[in-house]
Amino acid sequence: MSNLVIAAQQFEPGGRVLDVQAYGEGNVNDTYLVTLDGATEAHFVLQRINTHVFRRPELIMANLRVFAEHVRQRLARENGSDRRWVLPYVLPAKDGKDYYVDPEGGFWRALNYVPRSVCYQTIQDSNAAKASTPTGASSQAVLDFGDRAARGVSMAEIRFSYSSFRSKIWL
Repeated sequence: MSNLVIAAQQFEPGGRVLDVQAYGEGNVNDTYLVTLDGATEAHFVLQRINTHVFRRPELIMANLRVFAEHVRQRLARENGSDRRWVLPYVLPAKDGKDYYVDPEGGFWRALNYVPRSVCYQTIQDSNAAKASTPTGASSQAVLDFGDRAARGVSMAEIRFSYSSFRSKIWL
């Protein structure tokens, strides 16, 4: 059994892992699309966090969890947008944590898969540029997040986490 399948099996997706394939073109973390059999959702995203870049990945996960809840609450209060918002969320590991550390020290997280989401690697045209620009609503949703961030995480890490997260929250 491959290490990727073993890592994917550490999360609680509700189905049997059928396949794990490289997903996207990330240059910081290793990202995979996991295909499931017998689950409510057919896929989830598995990431091995680059611990050379993120020295304390458990704080990144704490921030992602707090950030996602913060954005959900803000969007629920300001439900006047005509845009459909779909937020990724962290899938829990079998031990109840929001990450898994493999025997070699690899730090893994799992997020729900957002169908039809797009993450641009480079800006090719004005439509891609427009899609990658934060809207007023998405910017408003994070204005007061900084004071809720986990201690010990730099603002650069928060901005990086937000930018990769933001690229997946709207369709």
